[in-house]
Amino acid sequence: IPYKIEISDPSESEFRQLFESVSRAMNVPIDDSTMDYLLARHYREAERPMRCCHARDLLLQVQNYCQFHDTPIRATREAIDAAVVNYFAITAPARTGRINVSRN
Repeated sequence: IPYKIEISDPSESEFRQLFESVSRAMNVPIDDSTMDYLLARHYREAERPMRCCHARDLLLQVQNYCQFHDTPIRATREAIDAAVVNYFAITAPARTGRINVSRN
């Protein structure tokens, strides 16, 4: 990447505004209590930094979750939990296919 532009993490207020804007644009409603839950449970409690891309990325996960489960597209606590687990998942390293055999 020839040009690098530093983009600082949003404040909680900026993160809320960003989430509201993206949720309107994507037509994925999120109410204040669910937003409070998201911030408390998945950011403060997890000591996870807020990133500008999280609003779009998590709401895309919510959209896909709702479509898969054939439920109205809405950011519920259940959908948010599923989105966070999927988005922030840590994958295990690939196996090499080698078998360790000890010889006695």
